[in-house]
Parts: sequence; C-alpha cells; structure tokens
Amino acid sequence: MIMKVLFDRERAFLELLLEVGRHHPGGVALAEVARRRGLPEPYVRRLAAELARRGILHTRRGRGGGARLGTAPERIRLERVLESPSPPPPGGSPAVTRLEEELAKARRDLLARRTLADLLAWERAAFPLEYVI
Repeated sequence: MIMKVLFDRERAFLELLLEVGRHHPGGVALAEVARRRGLPEPYVRRLAAELARRGILHTRRGRGGGARLGTAPERIRLERVLESPSPPPPGGSPAVTRLEEELAKARRDLLARRTLADLLAWERAAFPLEYVI
C-alpha cells in the first residue's frame, strides 16, 4: 500500500503541468488538459490561473487560447509548484513531532531537487507510445 504523500490539489497541479509540459514549447487548451487528465475544467482553469500568477504558466483566453509553460521544464522546480505542508499541531509526543519534522525536511529537499523535466521523463518512460510524433 502506498502512503498518500501529496494533497489532492498538489496532484492536480502536477497533472496540469505534465499535460502542458507535453506540449512544450507550444500550448494546449485547458479543456483538453481537463479531458485528458480527468479533472473538472473549472478546477483546471483556477489552478492554471494560480500558476500563471506565480509565473509558472502563461495563459491566454479566447480562440487559440490555453496554457503554455512560462519557462523550460528543467527550470521549473517542484518546490515552486507544491505548497509546503502545514506545521504539525502543538503538543503530542516529542518523538512523533520529530518524525513529522524530518519527513517535512525530506519532502522539501526532494522537491528542491526535482523539476518538471524529471516528471515528464518518468511519464514518457511509462507511456512511450503517447510521445511518438
């Protein structure tokens, strides 16, 4: 059994970026992202707007609109995309608190090392036929 380590919203951010990244340096309609990734279109639009405010995506409305990456996938570190988890609540066992702190540090370190390019490479390896032109 795999422990859930990403919040649903974080997974959705990554799914959105993976789909937009597949089309880099071009763009893709957000309706297409929603359809391919199984996410509600209004939700995808809200997530894209947030990533656009952070400079990770460029979005355009109207005919021929959609989203494209704001920079190359190898320059998009996952720490810029994913939110830091909330600190553990006060109280409780010092041992459990220490474990939570170490897990949070390991997560921060991993996200600082990984980029969107890493995820795209993993996705291409898992689904090689989808990337044949």
